[in-house]
Amino acid sequence: MLASHRQEFIAAIHSGITGGHMAKRRTAAAIQATAYWPTSLSDLGRYLKACPACSHFHQGSTPKNAKMQTSLVREPWDGVSIDITGLHP
Repeated sequence: MLASHRQEFIAAIHSGITGGHMAKRRTAAAIQATAYWPTSLSDLGRYLKACPACSHFHQGSTPKNAKMQTSLVREPWDGVSIDITGLHP
């Protein structure tokens, strides 16, 4: 593949109609299923670091959450919760 078309091709695979800004593994699989050039993985890595949508939303690994705990209720109406979310049309 010509060097001038590589960025355009990666953009079409990564963020096109069927792309969906998938991570490096899925985008690399889609690229390798369609085309090949020796530096495709390094080109993809550089493209993903420069992708505005990916760099904005994918910042590191997801935080670890603590395990859920049950609350002790000693008598009726001891633990009442209200979730107020706002106006819904």
